[in-house]
Amino acid sequence: MKVFICGGGAGKQTIRAMKRLNEVIEHNLPCLYIPLAMEADNYDGCYRWITNELKCLDIPGIDMVRSAEELSGKCLDKYSFIFIGGGNTFKLLYDIKRVNMFEPIREYLLNGGVAFGGSAGAIIFGEDLESCALDDDNKVGLLETDGYNVLDGISFLCHFTNRGEEHDCRSEEYLLEISKHRKVYALPEEDTLFWNEDHLEEIIDRPYFIFDNGKKIMVNVTRNIEIRQMTREDIPAICKADNDETESFVEYLNRQLDFQDKNECSAIVALCDNQIAGYVFLYYRCKWGALKNQGLPGICDLVVFEKYRRNGIATLLMDRAEAQAKRVNTKVYLDVCLNADYGAAQCFYVLRGYVPDGKGVYYMEHVLKKNATCKNDDELTLCFIKELTKEK
Repeated sequence: MKVFICGGGAGKQTIRAMKRLNEVIEHNLPCLYIPLAMEADNYDGCYRWITNELKCLDIPGIDMVRSAEELSGKCLDKYSFIFIGGGNTFKLLYDIKRVNMFEPIREYLLNGGVAFGGSAGAIIFGEDLESCALDDDNKVGLLETDGYNVLDGISFLCHFTNRGEEHDCRSEEYLLEISKHRKVYALPEEDTLFWNEDHLEEIIDRPYFIFDNGKKIMVNVTRNIEIRQMTREDIPAICKADNDETESFVEYLNRQLDFQDKNECSAIVALCDNQIAGYVFLYYRCKWGALKNQGLPGICDLVVFEKYRRNGIATLLMDRAEAQAKRVNTKVYLDVCLNADYGAAQCFYVLRGYVPDGKGVYYMEHVLKKNATCKNDDELTLCFIKELTKEK
């Protein structure tokens, strides 16, 4: 069994995956293209698309089916590989099962066949279609939503992190919830997983994510990243990583966890390859900073340790903090220091959509008056606010 599970990309996004596909297929047989996830009036466009997409492959041609009934009459062994395209995942699986082609495709794969699935065509190779229920409507009324289960207990979602922050936040919350009973791999369009007989090959240009048991873990070529709630058992490792094992720092971390126990705070920690990599605190009605005691959620102390930077960890920590803040308010704020040590942080927050509150700079949490003197230390700050769009 050789199955390519593509996150839904095309063109430049899939060049490496197509090159690998060309290495494993027979070159004297055509491709069978199954566009059944799309509506029939789009099939002419589908054929133009697949012709361009597969132009780099050494195959004699492409045979496209235009109905489920036409698929049922195909002898799969006459093709170098099957390409199953994107669209509505429920419609795709419904049509395949309706004409009793689900098992023949499985047998074809078990007997050494090759398949390439993109988007919906990839998702059906997972354990179940529940993973895509937020993205695709089950208008066909498919009842048996189990897929081919190629990776033994893994379901898939495609286009993850390619559809905008609002959509990603909604998808993340959904996947975290269903991951309590179903493990899901969420792939961006640029990534392809290749199940090659008995092992998994990763053809990835961007991180993909594993949702399992209520947790989100980022996976790239070299590192596994997990974002979860901080516990008291994490404190010794945090102190060691921060090179601060003083009693005062231990007490500080314990206080934040006390606030978390009272549901006043969310203490979030990042692990990289099972090692503490950073943390951040979100206070639901923050009592500190420039906008303290105004009933707004505030983000404090975003920290990523030096050896783990440039792995997307700060982004993941902020994603989680903002997702939790959105549950209680449409705004979140934070203070950032103005000295050069925080230059990268200033740029980072601006790129995430934070804007100054318009009151100028603060010193020791008070607006600094015109012509006032101050010291450019960590008490000299700018207050940033971000609007959090509520999901409809």
